Amino acid sequence: MGRRYFKDYAAFVDRFVAGSGRSALDHFDAHALRALQGQERAEAIEVLQEHLDSGANDPRAVAALVALRPKGLVEELRRLMEISLDETGVAAARALWRLKRDPAAVQTLVEIMQSSYDESAQRAAAAALGKLPPEQVEQALLGALHHENESVRFMVSTMLLRRAGLAKLADDANSKVSRLQALLLNPLGSVRQMAVAELKEVLAALRAGQKPAELGLLPPRGGRTATYERFHRSAMTPGGKPTDTPIDTDAIAELQGEERLRAEQILYYLLSMGDARAVHAIRRLGLRAAIPVLEEAAALNEGEFARLAREAAAALSAEAAQERKQA
Repeated sequence: MGRRYFKDYAAFVDRFVAGSGRSALDHFDAHALRALQGQERAEAIEVLQEHLDSGANDPRAVAALVALRPKGLVEELRRLMEISLDETGVAAARALWRLKRDPAAVQTLVEIMQSSYDESAQRAAAAALGKLPPEQVEQALLGALHHENESVRFMVSTMLLRRAGLAKLADDANSKVSRLQALLLNPLGSVRQMAVAELKEVLAALRAGQKPAELGLLPPRGGRTATYERFHRSAMTPGGKPTDTPIDTDAIAELQGEERLRAEQILYYLLSMGDARAVHAIRRLGLRAAIPVLEEAAALNEGEFARLAREAAAALSAEAAQERKQA
């Protein structure tokens, strides 16, 4: 005997889509779903479970099932978490956490963030983790700052900064926080490693009760200095693209504090793009912290740029060794 109320999932969608028109397919009308009774409710549950059993990546179906609260819901959510490394799995894990505070939900979100084939699922898992208690997820989020996908790193860093109350500072181009996030988005792992270490120190200090101003996280009141502007014009266009002119290393050498660190961040960005000007600037400035970055950039590139990066790294290493020998 056929169903009376819902022939298939498409009929269910047509009935309960929230908002007006087919453009509002992201959410179902939860209030209307919870009002279902009897055979109509039973058919709705059956249609949803069939749809999810088909392997569909459809997190709204999970939300609809949770709204209906069928018998065995917790077991079904756990089953979906085991078989779905996509946004369906994320939705199931989020629902299980809300219902039971089950640590397995956290583990599933971490696994999806780290290993899913679906980039949108990775971002969704990172966002979900960012809303859970810090003691449950902070280490996993910090580890994900080394994720190979830039959009995942951006989501993870955004969640960490938001939790720490630093989201507005991340949007201020002159703040230490925005510099850290830029470093975390650099394709070179050695750059990200430096940024993660610095961010851990900042987060630990905030937890200990220090204020953003005490940590130098606020942008300077007077804005950028003329010296920094001179450097920046030599390196980047107003539109944020690399220039084709020599980098003003004399200006960098005059910079101090956060402005000097921001200039170095831009050099690392240019280095990740294979810009030989950054190699010359780092070599001239004697920036020994950049040795592993130069070595990584050389290993990832070929030709003249790779040769220059290797030579610069070797020269800086030799200088450091000579100083240690003389000390």
